[in-house]
Amino acid sequence: MFLPRTNLNHAAQVAERIRKAIAKYPWYTVINENIQLTTSIGVSELKPDDSVNTLVKRADDALYRGKEAGRNWVELESEASCRKPKTASSSPSD
Repeated sequence: MFLPRTNLNHAAQVAERIRKAIAKYPWYTVINENIQLTTSIGVSELKPDDSVNTLVKRADDALYRGKEAGRNWVELESEASCRKPKTASSSPSD
């Protein structure tokens, strides 16, 4: 997802809202079994000398760091960890 005229911190806030919405949504399989889905999201910010490839590469690298950190995570390009993963004991309003 590209968010024009959005800085890294605001993009992280948007990604966190998306992550929470996916985790909170009542997902069902084709045989009507309720399942829990989560997502990890990598966030990067366009730099003056970026190409699409370099921008997406930093977001992808952040995504994989988030997955390694335990999944269900928003990870910024320049930080080791920007959001804590949510556990089963987290409240729905997290």
